[in-house]
Amino acid sequence: MQRHQVQLNAKGGKLDADGLKSIHKCSQNDSAIIFRNIYLPDFDCSRKKMKFIRKRGWSMGVKNYNRKRDILNMLHETSPLSVAELAKLTGVSLPTIRRDIGELEAQGMVIRDNGMVMLREISAETIHIQREGHNLDLKRQIAKYVVSRIKDGEIIAMDIGTTCVEIAKELITRPNLSVTVFTSSVQAASILCRSSLNVYLIGGFVRNSEMANVGSIAIETILKFKFDRFYLNLAGLNNEDGPTDYNLEETEVKRAFISRSREVAAVLDKTKLGKSALVKVCELNDIHEIITNADEAPPFKLDFTGKLTLI
Repeated sequence: MQRHQVQLNAKGGKLDADGLKSIHKCSQNDSAIIFRNIYLPDFDCSRKKMKFIRKRGWSMGVKNYNRKRDILNMLHETSPLSVAELAKLTGVSLPTIRRDIGELEAQGMVIRDNGMVMLREISAETIHIQREGHNLDLKRQIAKYVVSRIKDGEIIAMDIGTTCVEIAKELITRPNLSVTVFTSSVQAASILCRSSLNVYLIGGFVRNSEMANVGSIAIETILKFKFDRFYLNLAGLNNEDGPTDYNLEETEVKRAFISRSREVAAVLDKTKLGKSALVKVCELNDIHEIITNADEAPPFKLDFTGKLTLI
């Protein structure tokens, strides 16, 4: 993060480069700066905007797209927390933090009760919004490889999870590809519907934190169809525990897809190799191909008779 030495010229309402006060230029947005915890969307601020900020005694908090993610991270470490504690930890006013909490509550991420805020689900699972940017380049590598192998006329099923979301994004860049896609991922379906692909969103109970449809309705629907290939997302894979994931309901949906698919391809980035999660999804050899971007074979013995693809 770059630091620029600047000074506020209160009379003219401009920012000069001669003072000792610091402005931090946001790495995500070159046109946005933070002045003593004040978010300024333009470097050359207007007199009206500076007057607005001065009236508030430079007490406004940082306004950026990471704040709600920070709130979720804090609650993941310590839950519940009071509204006042979250305001202090994030450096924003009570009205601002209440607005952020309200938005997270509307998305089903948190629960607010008598001034206390907690995660909707306290578990070992990392909430979807926190994982969106994790190992993004690795997931995109896998997505490009996967889509390059999909053939016209195939009927494929896609799992939930951020790797499969990247596969969906890559699919819509191939306008000449004619395939039918089934998925229980609300997010993947919303991306795929922007294309000319045939897209079926499996119904069921919506699990908000993962934006996935689960439950008996989803399973009964899946069992009515047959798929050429199922792209399976996993939280962990090792020889002792096999393919594992965090949530039982999601795992039951995965098993239904596996039972109705001619081929099963597990797609997981290299950070998940050797790890284990709560629920065993299937036997290792129920998977026909493991696609990962490890630079070399896994550093542990893998009793796997299928194809191991390292990209």
